[in-house]
Amino acid sequence: VYDMDSSIAQQMVEKLPWLSPVAGFFNWCEARGIRGATAVAPVCNALRDLAAERGGANILTMHDISQFGESDFVSTGRVRREHGLTGAVIMYVGNLERYQGVDLLLEAFALAVKRGVAATLVIAGGTDEGIAAYRQKAEALGIAAQTRFIGRWPAADLASLLAEADVLAAPRIKGINTPMKIFPYLHSGKAVLVTRLPTHTQVLDDRMAMLAPPDPEGFSRAIEQLVNDAALRERLGAAGRAFVQESHTFAAYQRRVDELYGTVAQAIGAEARG
Repeated sequence: VYDMDSSIAQQMVEKLPWLSPVAGFFNWCEARGIRGATAVAPVCNALRDLAAERGGANILTMHDISQFGESDFVSTGRVRREHGLTGAVIMYVGNLERYQGVDLLLEAFALAVKRGVAATLVIAGGTDEGIAAYRQKAEALGIAAQTRFIGRWPAADLASLLAEADVLAAPRIKGINTPMKIFPYLHSGKAVLVTRLPTHTQVLDDRMAMLAPPDPEGFSRAIEQLVNDAALRERLGAAGRAFVQESHTFAAYQRRVDELYGTVAQAIGAEARG
């Protein structure tokens, strides 16, 4: 079974552009692995389409899920107390690799602050080196006082961390797979802000999330709208939570796993009889 969490071939070239001349070879290797599998389990629709293009059989999309229960999203107020935060909090959780769009988030937030938006940006995650680099960028943009870098956060406490936010941001600018963080983000019941790119739009629409242009000006306008409109935040948050509860919980995932291995068993049986 080919567990397809991403396209390794595409990621290698995106991360190391100097490998572009041999991208065709990487694609060939990946396609060979896909064609040789009894079944392929991509984690999103874009990867499903890629697996089909490369000759995969018995493809079943295994969408990511929220690992939490609704009752887990209870704020302890820890971040707000430790950092003296008041007012609206925009939060990003994840690594600080370039493809995640943290540069876009900081630049957009700086534009929003210049227009008078009163909020604090909290960034959780990243290495010491990455945090230092982005802290310098925040200072250069003039938003150091409105930005907090809180470092890595224990996975067991993620739900309570998300519960402290008013807006949860996923500004990813590259990649085709949907970020895993999207599902606990939505499940928290908070308003979710993402870039209007296939990585997000293959799962989300305007009813359940704020989809913003992947440029500083457009993203800043979305920040401004969410910070200033509590009713909009509440509506998007409720719709996002309902979406996850319907099809992106552990029970839903278990049904898909059962279906996948039922298909594998049938394929093995047919091969044995043949």
